[in-house]
Amino acid sequence: MKKTLGQVRRRGPFISTDGFGDGPIPEGHVLKCLDGDKTNCDPSNWELISREVLPHLSGRFGFAYDQAEPEVKSAMMAVAKLKHAVKQARSKVRSG
Repeated sequence: MKKTLGQVRRRGPFISTDGFGDGPIPEGHVLKCLDGDKTNCDPSNWELISREVLPHLSGRFGFAYDQAEPEVKSAMMAVAKLKHAVKQARSKVRSG
């Protein structure tokens, strides 16, 4: 059974999805907690991002997002999304 945004659970309380809308989580996407605290279920703490952005935020291949200072997290997320967009654009150019 595919989970919808109203049914998401992360090792604890359900995340309130009032800020996300209804319907299924799009294929290839995940909810990322913005402040690094997965128990903070406030909708403003969660962002729907492409699964392909996660390696740029993991610390192994990119930034250590969850351990970073709060002041730089928004910039790190923006750079990770930009790197992903560049990768997608390059693959489109190569494929045709």
